[in-house]
Order: sequence, then structure tokens, then C-alpha cells
Amino acid sequence: MTTILVVDGDATARRTTQYMLQTANYTVAPACDVHQANMQLMRMQSDLLITELSSARFDGFAFLRALRASEHYHALPVIVLTSSAHKRDHRRALQLGAVLCLAKPVQSDMLVGVVNRVLQQRAIILQVANNLSRGQVPELLEGVPLGIAV
Repeated sequence: MTTILVVDGDATARRTTQYMLQTANYTVAPACDVHQANMQLMRMQSDLLITELSSARFDGFAFLRALRASEHYHALPVIVLTSSAHKRDHRRALQLGAVLCLAKPVQSDMLVGVVNRVLQQRAIILQVANNLSRGQVPELLEGVPLGIAV
């Protein structure tokens, strides 16, 4: 089962995001701050992380930076779901390694659609990496010049 870690200092926003994802049959682990998020990450395997950038409880930019510097979580896909309307915050989040930055409020179908696509892309990347580590060229890459596929 796919598990998504949702980190947001705002309890209402966190529960709303959790509800949207659970309705789409995802397992959701909620966290109100970076400390709880780290505890959740140590306790279970997360397939995706959704976080707020600006919170009274934590600095989302520092959290992203720490994730990308981590040996264990540097490849964990992160979607930023933020109340910040500043384009520079969105750009900065993407520069720090978020795969996508969405402004709140977000509609349930949009969030679930984005999550589905990010998780599908992650599955393909993991499959390709696994096949390459075993010396197999995945069907996906057959006939494609290696310089383009990589």
C-alpha cells in the first residue's frame, strides 16, 4: 500500500489533505512539524511527502534542504502544498528539490491527480534503476539511444 507523509503545522489543513488522500485509498501519516515528520520517516517507508513551506512550527525550506542532503531521503519525492502566494517561494522550493509546488487551497481531484502522476513517475524510475542495477535494459529503453534516455 502506498504511504504518504503529510507535514503541515495547521491542523485543519493537515486533516483536509489527509482526508482527500485517504478518500483516494492512500495511507496517510500526518505530522505537525519536522520532529514528528522525522519520527514518521524512521518508523515507516513513505512513498511521497507533502509539506507546507511556511509554518509557525517549522521552516519548510530548511526541511527540504535537510531531506535532499540526507542519505536515506534524498530521492523521496516531495510535493509542496503551500499557502504562500509568492512565486519566489515556489521557485525556491523547486530549486531545493520539490517535484511540484501547489498553492492552497487545492481541489481534491487536482491533488489526487498530481499525486497519482508523481507516484507513477517514481514507480517507473525505480523499475528502471532496478533493471539497470541487474544489467537489464528495460523495455521502456529498448531502441532509445542511451544519451537521450538518461
